[in-house]
Amino acid sequence: MVSETMSKIERYKWDKLDAKCVHKRLPISALKIGAYQRGEASSFGTTSKAAHYSRAAAGAVVVGERKDGTYWLVDGLQRKLAAEKRADITHLDCMVFPSNGERHEAEVFLLCNRGRVAVSALHKYYASVRAGFEPEQTINTWLESNGYRVTNNGHRKEIKCVTRFVNSWKLDTASAKSALFLCDEICDGFINGFVYEGIWVLLRKGVDVAANKQKLIRLGGMNAILHEINATAILSGKSKTWSTCAAGILSLINKRRQKKIHIEF
Repeated sequence: MVSETMSKIERYKWDKLDAKCVHKRLPISALKIGAYQRGEASSFGTTSKAAHYSRAAAGAVVVGERKDGTYWLVDGLQRKLAAEKRADITHLDCMVFPSNGERHEAEVFLLCNRGRVAVSALHKYYASVRAGFEPEQTINTWLESNGYRVTNNGHRKEIKCVTRFVNSWKLDTASAKSALFLCDEICDGFINGFVYEGIWVLLRKGVDVAANKQKLIRLGGMNAILHEINATAILSGKSKTWSTCAAGILSLINKRRQKKIHIEF
């Protein structure tokens, strides 16, 4: 197994491992901040992290130990600033590597952050479900009991717009449920986020979308609605927000209608 690993390192010219890190618990006051990362952390994010600080979630920050014995924080600035706001935290868990100076530390900082991607809405949702958080756990039970599931695929009966759905559920659960069923019927089983959000807004504005369901299907269903939402967004000079989504659907409902429905968005 070792020889196979070594052969891959040589064959594909993988980077050689740098010096080993050691774990240390260091006083927060001992950690210096390099000029290349100052201003990286927002005050809002720092305060929020301080209020909900968890040692388990924070893990270890990355620190470079220079030849003069000083410690320089390389990755974990927001965690350091958040910890400084709390009187009950005086030390941080650190993974310490031997540093050759600021340039070396900046290179490690880039390596720490280069491959990172934001946690997806799908992973946040299922983590919340597994942790028993509400309303995600109740939502998931309700969705499964009605034949739906949250995925990134976007097939029939699958919900990709999980953030929209959770937020709308929090604001108006009854409208969220009704909007999902209507979107399902109008879009032939597909749950499009823009269509769903537009229907949800119209329901909250008092529009009887169910009474116009067959008309929307007859006019082309999901494709016709998305076309109208795009046109509405272009004409208004806005992006596809909740208001443009609702206005696009409403324009189809009002098509060839003598008594137009007028709503302020």
